[in-house]
Amino acid sequence: MITINYVLPDVKEKYALYLENSVLNASPNTQDENADATVSIQRKTLNELMTGAVAMQDAISDGSITFEGDKEKFLETMGMLDNLGQYFGFNIVTP
Repeated sequence: MITINYVLPDVKEKYALYLENSVLNASPNTQDENADATVSIQRKTLNELMTGAVAMQDAISDGSITFEGDKEKFLETMGMLDNLGQYFGFNIVTP
């Protein structure tokens, strides 16, 4: 199991993410004291990552994302996620 804590200090939110048996679960308003890594990120930066406005490596390089613990576990977890954006450019019903 991989456990990642997320801290969004600007909006005072905390989450614990658990990846086990290819299932990712999120628990809001909690932190796991035995997490592999803790990631601190502003909500604006997270939104930009999700929309593709900024690349993960750029946000890490410029310090927008900071880590405590095993950064490689976080990167490993992110590498397991699918890019669903590739499926949003097709017509469901065509005339």
